[in-house]
Amino acid sequence: MGAFTYSQEEDTPATDFPNQVDEEIKEERLDRLMTLQQGISLELNKAKLGKTLEVLVEGYDEEKASCSTAEVAATVLMLTEKYILQRRKKLLKRYYKSKNS
Repeated sequence: MGAFTYSQEEDTPATDFPNQVDEEIKEERLDRLMTLQQGISLELNKAKLGKTLEVLVEGYDEEKASCSTAEVAATVLMLTEKYILQRRKKLLKRYYKSKNS
């Protein structure tokens, strides 16, 4: 999950709102949010340990691949079973429609 603190931009209606939140409070809230999300992500990732997942690799980063860190070199989209079934259903409909045309 990505998040950021609000920053005033020219021509943004919220720029003129009264009672603007102090930067220190914004940063504290962002930190609390990201800490909470970190715990959620950890639990979700733990649930995947030892499982084989069907994934779609969208790209590869040669620079990251040469690093000695645990950072993933491929951009991976995990496909849920529901998504895969829906996609297969759509592809089969399209296939049979074109075959019968």
